[in-house]
Amino acid sequence: EVEETTPEPSETTETSLTQAQIYSQAISVESLADKLDAFNQIVVELERRLAAVEEKEDVEDNETATETADVDVLTNFFVYGNTSYFFFKASEIKDIFDAKAICESRQFYLTEVNDAVELQAIANEISPHITEEGVVVVAGQKEVDQNIWLYQGSQEQVNFFAWGAGEPVHAAGAECLALRREEDGVKMVSVPCTSSRSNVYFLCEHDD
Repeated sequence: EVEETTPEPSETTETSLTQAQIYSQAISVESLADKLDAFNQIVVELERRLAAVEEKEDVEDNETATETADVDVLTNFFVYGNTSYFFFKASEIKDIFDAKAICESRQFYLTEVNDAVELQAIANEISPHITEEGVVVVAGQKEVDQNIWLYQGSQEQVNFFAWGAGEPVHAAGAECLALRREEDGVKMVSVPCTSSRSNVYFLCEHDD
């Protein structure tokens, strides 16, 4: 009786299998690399699209801010000494604090009138633009229960006044400073800080 024997795998067969496995693994690695590259391209494209969306939102936000700023119309611009002045007609100002905030949003501050020469220079520029009974808000607020006025921005004490007739008014709430055109020139008047009114302007300044 002939005994059947299973042939032992030859060294060549084992080598072939090993080479096939290596080749298969190489193909798998190459495939993964291709997929990773494709994935990275997708990520780059998504980042590009996200950046485009964010840029568009920034532009829209800036346009909205500009539209909001344009609510208050720049009526006049002039320079005195080393200071630039920006004279606005307020269309939607609610109170004096709004005027202060609008100036500061433009990197300006409410004008601090320091002496008669500066007041005259300002008066020459703004008088033609002030309507009847119009007031121009400038820096200056009276301390509660004290006869002391401070500039809202610098918090320094106001030492120069050119009051109009009957001013300052000591009625409750009339504790902010403004300018008004009168028969003998532009004078200072006291106005309520927190109540809105028509014919309101405000003057910002920036030191050059």
